[in-house]
Amino acid sequence: MATAMIDAVDTEPAPLRLVLGSDAWAGVTTALEARLEQVRGQEASARRGDG
Repeated sequence: MATAMIDAVDTEPAPLRLVLGSDAWAGVTTALEARLEQVRGQEASARRGDG
């Protein structure tokens, strides 16, 4: 895990969030998919705001 952290520093662009481990990956992707589902229903009204 330390190697992955060090390698991430040299990545361009560096990741804003570093997900380490399959449990972390599952948790992050589940949370992000839930957030996307919450806002998908607002797409039409968001686009109406463009003018």
